Amino acid sequence: MTFERLHKLVLYATVTVGLLPLATSGELPIPFVIATFAGIIVSWMRDTPLERIAASERFWTVLTVVALLILGGLAFVTTNYLLYAILFVLVLVVTRLFQSRSSRDVFQLYGLSFMAVTAGAIINPALAFLGIFFVYIILLVWGLILLHIQRDIEGLQAEQTQQGERPRALAWQARDLVSRRFLVGSSALALGIFAASLFIFFFFPRLGIGMFFGQGRQTQSMSGFSDKIELGHFGNIKDNMEVVMRVELPDDRERTDMHLRLRGISLDKYSNGLWEKSVGPPWAMSQTEQGSWVSEEYQRVRGRIPKGEILRQSIYLEPLSMDTRMVFGVPRIMRLTIDNPTLQRFRGKRALSFFQDTSDDISTKTPSDVALRYEVESWQPRGLDPSLRLAKGEIPKSIKDRFLQLPADLDPRIAELANELSAGATNDFDRARAIEQRLSKDWTYTTQGGEDSQRPLEEFLFVRKKGHCEYFATGMAVMLRTLGIPARPANGFFGGAYNTFGRFYTIRQADAHAWVEVWFPGHGWVTFDPTPASAVLVPPEIGALAALKEAYDSFKLQWFKWIVEYDFEKQLEVLRRVGSALSGLRDLLPKPSGGSVSNPGAWKRGLKEWMNQPTTWALLASPLVLWLLNRLGVFGWLRRKLARLFKRRGPTPGGEVGLRYQRMLTLLARQGIGRGTGETPRELATRLARQSYPASDAVERVTAAFEAVRYAEREPTQAVITALDKDVDAIKRARVA
Repeated sequence: MTFERLHKLVLYATVTVGLLPLATSGELPIPFVIATFAGIIVSWMRDTPLERIAASERFWTVLTVVALLILGGLAFVTTNYLLYAILFVLVLVVTRLFQSRSSRDVFQLYGLSFMAVTAGAIINPALAFLGIFFVYIILLVWGLILLHIQRDIEGLQAEQTQQGERPRALAWQARDLVSRRFLVGSSALALGIFAASLFIFFFFPRLGIGMFFGQGRQTQSMSGFSDKIELGHFGNIKDNMEVVMRVELPDDRERTDMHLRLRGISLDKYSNGLWEKSVGPPWAMSQTEQGSWVSEEYQRVRGRIPKGEILRQSIYLEPLSMDTRMVFGVPRIMRLTIDNPTLQRFRGKRALSFFQDTSDDISTKTPSDVALRYEVESWQPRGLDPSLRLAKGEIPKSIKDRFLQLPADLDPRIAELANELSAGATNDFDRARAIEQRLSKDWTYTTQGGEDSQRPLEEFLFVRKKGHCEYFATGMAVMLRTLGIPARPANGFFGGAYNTFGRFYTIRQADAHAWVEVWFPGHGWVTFDPTPASAVLVPPEIGALAALKEAYDSFKLQWFKWIVEYDFEKQLEVLRRVGSALSGLRDLLPKPSGGSVSNPGAWKRGLKEWMNQPTTWALLASPLVLWLLNRLGVFGWLRRKLARLFKRRGPTPGGEVGLRYQRMLTLLARQGIGRGTGETPRELATRLARQSYPASDAVERVTAAFEAVRYAEREPTQAVITALDKDVDAIKRARVA
């Protein structure tokens, strides 16, 4: 391979890799992207002589000017200057490739590729950009070094021409100029540049863009959460594992078995299968001197919240395509805090604010393409409040008018059914609980909507007797209103998957859910959920692929938090951590005692005290201890131990019972009758019983035990574990015809 051929290969590779973030962003017109890469391929295959390049320069110049006028006009009309500037860069790349022969042309191409990478970092900050940028840095270093060699060769040729000699062709063999050692060394240089750029990225002051502008990225549409409920238009989202938010529990990061209920919005106006929100505009939440926002309820009950009933959640909400940015959190939100409220005071009109309406829904005004990071404190009472059964009092007119509203043409059978399901209950709480339990037990869950778009609720209650969560929530809320009990449906998410690598809960679109909130005098709104819990919860993903997805999602979260959305607030946090680490190291060094820094006696006393400290001897002896441990093979043993520990799987949902349930699923899969996509544990057991599976009774018992532990949170006894082992053995011995 000649030097010229090698340099051309590196140049085209650098340009192609530099354009990848733009090409994969989804923001550029597809025909334009295809035409750009087609031009790159044609220019590579076309080996044009120098004299023909010189003759065609006027054509490419005219083409560039025409493209500038057209794209500039479109940018002026649409005001989308960034998009058309990027498209013009692509035009320049292609025209330069058809003319590139001199070192000046090549240098311009490297500059254009760097502009493309910079633009790609703005419009396509996905995790894949990290790998693309790393490869680009190595190729760019190679290219710049080869460019320097090319310039020297061109200078030598120019001197030969001036002296009347015939210039030598660029035909030196690559091994004569660029050896493998040279490429390895330049790659190491690229790594050094990459590390230096990271250092500058994290520590260079960010009082400009990072201070006043948020880093946006592509939003995702929401199919399961909305500001209204329309029965029959929910769709099947239980297989949609796209991440909506990630939730950390700072006070209990090791808790892996929680089912998070994250409330977003409630609705009040009902009309024949359609719920809407009729409340007026929200008002700004009160802000404390510490910079946090508190809810209306917190100001009423803050003196009555028992110690230990506050649950803190650190929430990272993905950019969502929503008309209003709702704030999600465990019900009964008391307080909201953002990363750095003090800094917000310097942002003027762009300061982040939170708003609350009379339905206790909380929202904020931020661009939809920016992730929202905040901390929520929620009041979670421990257990059922016995006084709910004694709750009596007059219902305020504001509650009565909105949350007892019913359409005039409501089917009278619904009120009759409400009385039937709550027969025998003597108070409003027991009536609500009775309707909740009967719906959960006697009606069936399915992700498919109904067929009657005119009377969807009646079809659910009296004909099909099956539906998804919005049918259950609507049925319960409407029946309670017929009994004179204020009720409303609430939308949000329920469940979540615990990420063992990042120690947070991942909330997916499949976790979208609707439930019911009931108002009681003196207590406010209380959550009820009539949908069968075992059907609502998304089955956990298991296996090596699931572990890889967890690790990737954990790394992806850190990428967006610390790279894509790294701003002045994050920089202050990094600097604080570095300062804390350095202050800790400073304590290990000797310091003057009983005098100033310039006093030799003080230094002598300080050195004596330092030498008498156990930490000093531990520090001085640490190299010898490490050497001895290495000689004894301790480090090798630890490496092997950590390798085995790394291979262990995370905690199995359901504990010991969950392990046996997963063993049962494995055995059924081997027998060719495994669990179908979207099939709940209860549906699997019912199907096997209907198909006369030989060990269907054993499957039923294992499923029931799993549901009791997983959803009802009952602790199994040793006798139950022993019985389940026998059931699993029976399933293993079963023979399918």
